[in-house]
Amino acid sequence: MIQRAVASAIEHLEAGEEEAAVAELGRVLQSDPGHRLARNLMRQIKEDPQALLGRESFAYRVQPGESLSRIAQRFLNDVYMFYALARYNDIKVPRLVAGGQMIRVPGKAPPLDAPAAPAQPTPAPAPKSPPAAAAPVAPPASGPAAAAAAPSPPSSPSAATPPAPAPTAAPPDPSRAERERDAAIAKHAREARSAFAKQDLDGAIRSWDAVLALDPKNATATLERQKALTLKQRLQRAKE
Repeated sequence: MIQRAVASAIEHLEAGEEEAAVAELGRVLQSDPGHRLARNLMRQIKEDPQALLGRESFAYRVQPGESLSRIAQRFLNDVYMFYALARYNDIKVPRLVAGGQMIRVPGKAPPLDAPAAPAQPTPAPAPKSPPAAAAPVAPPASGPAAAAAAPSPPSSPSAATPPAPAPTAAPPDPSRAERERDAAIAKHAREARSAFAKQDLDGAIRSWDAVLALDPKNATATLERQKALTLKQRLQRAKE
């Protein structure tokens, strides 16, 4: 009962329905005043977000398919701090945050994983030197300089320049693979949210499963999948 009420409160907060969330959390805390998650969520609703998270912050661009829950998990080490993060940025409906949107994240900007140098494209195989026979031949000339510059003919067939080896295939571009993976995650996340909005809970669960297959540590997918599963179970019990 308590866990369902907390899950319902989280759903209300994701949708920006603060009053409904407060009502659910109030019932939880009335039954269990020490419930840590309920107290945490209530603090996010009641307290000033800058006092809660600090004034120091850095700019961050939301990635495709990323949610405030995932950003909170990544930078605040708490997936449930999404609502405080939303209030920190004056975002009324947390679930509507979009890829490409700029927000402020509390704390110091994390160090870059690598020196800030532009990513270099994967180099194509270097062209091989053409065989000697294919090299342009200088026009005939007389005199010792021309004789010295002229290449000596090979003394035997074994001395001929060997054919150039076939160029090796370029190594796979990791940045391209990562972009394709991110695009697939964003696509499945959109499908999951669309299915959830249409009450197609099985479809939402399948799409979040697809996200987790690509990104097993995706906190948003884990949370949203659980929400869909909880609602499905609740509806099944209501039909009994």
